Amino acid sequence: MKRFAIHHDFDPMNPREWDNLGTLFEGRSFSSIVESVAYDECEYDAPDECFDEDDEIIHDKLMEHFEQRFVYTDPFIPCRDARAHVLYCPIEDARKNWNLPDTAQWDTELDNGETLRSATLRILEGEEKEYTQWAEGDCYGFTAEVGTHCECCDTVKWETQESVWGFYGPDAPEHMKEHLTEEWHELVDEAQKVFLLGEYTYDTETAS
Repeated sequence: MKRFAIHHDFDPMNPREWDNLGTLFEGRSFSSIVESVAYDECEYDAPDECFDEDDEIIHDKLMEHFEQRFVYTDPFIPCRDARAHVLYCPIEDARKNWNLPDTAQWDTELDNGETLRSATLRILEGEEKEYTQWAEGDCYGFTAEVGTHCECCDTVKWETQESVWGFYGPDAPEHMKEHLTEEWHELVDEAQKVFLLGEYTYDTETAS
């Protein structure tokens, strides 16, 4: 006798605590993020004089510097947060991640045919997805239990066979299967049907 239950994970680890390629920056707008990040790394000899110029010219210069130095995601706003968020990666970190020489540029082609820019952006978009799922509470765990029937009292005693937490998004059940033997997969599939119907905001339990 077995039963499988999916639960909300109310205390998931913030994915920004993982080993990420991108840096998360928050600001009141995308423009403010660009100006904060780019100006901190600005190569002007006299930064104070930079602000004597017209604001639009300053922003254009900082934007140009930002786009040369970084690959970044489109601004996104996680649920219940009014601030803009951007994940960005400097070219030095991208080179290090793919073990490339200092001469490599964003249009350098990698072994898989991607450019350094497109490969970096792909990873940043994955990090954005995980962070958004975490911020919006789209996190789950499961318990897989085996029951033993007691004939004398006609009750079932359940013992936890496996319990794993920290799955993100509606694809969570498929990833849960990786932690279970094949005999459990049918029960996971039954729970996944509820997920696919968009009803996974409640605990889901299937048994056999």
